[in-house]
Amino acid sequence: MPRAGTVADRGHKVEYIDKRISMRGASWVEPSGAAILFDDFFATITAGFDAVGVQSTSGTVFAASTTAGGADGGHGGWVRGVTGTGDDDCEMLVGERLGWTTLNLGNSTLVFETRIVLPVITTVGVCAGFTDAITEAAAGNLFNIPSGDVPTGIPADGAAWTFDTDGTTDVFYGVGVTNTTFTTYAAAAVGVAPPTDDPFVLRLEIDSGQVGYFSMSRVPSGYTAGDGVGPLEYAGAVGALGRSTIVMAPFVSVTARADTNNLALECDYIFVAAARSIK
Repeated sequence: MPRAGTVADRGHKVEYIDKRISMRGASWVEPSGAAILFDDFFATITAGFDAVGVQSTSGTVFAASTTAGGADGGHGGWVRGVTGTGDDDCEMLVGERLGWTTLNLGNSTLVFETRIVLPVITTVGVCAGFTDAITEAAAGNLFNIPSGDVPTGIPADGAAWTFDTDGTTDVFYGVGVTNTTFTTYAAAAVGVAPPTDDPFVLRLEIDSGQVGYFSMSRVPSGYTAGDGVGPLEYAGAVGALGRSTIVMAPFVSVTARADTNNLALECDYIFVAAARSIK
């Protein structure tokens, strides 16, 4: 930066004046940087995540796997959790710190993204998103779409993509909870059925107004196992997702349904980001 003053520049009088630049607004790619949590799970689970058995009965907590990944299996960089025996048995991989809120986002969003594989898509519940508790004492899917199609669950505040074969239609739904009041079934974002044993991506963005924007990989019409999925497609927006003053943790979980045993969830990565505010 030239110093303040006047200099001759090719015969013209040019005056350089240093000024303080004030940048405002919010985006997690802005110059001030971002708070980011990312784990590619290459060889191990880093210190940013804990594997939690939720009232597990001889289940297998999430751990690095060299064979997980469905069509991408065998290259490493995946973790795998397996439920034990019995209905509602659950395994969860969760951020060890409750450090994520929608405060100070400005015009930006709190972002969650993961890439997962479901080896079996029957008699299973799967969730991915944010929860306000990093340990859960009660057994069961963290977010449920039961046969009555009224979302229920364990967290008091949070938001997630959830797939629950206890429901009427076996597709992913984007749901949330605010101070123990869950999103209505009619207001949920509606995705598609997951592919069997093929990697796909789930993404959730929550703005400062507690509105969530849900996207997931497009599963082509006529899909059969091994075909591969398409790019992310926007599924819809859902309001009242948590409270800005309540800190949350990112998570993925798998739950056994209908008294089935040993249901697995495989995870390639988890990415979380939020802007740092500029004052």
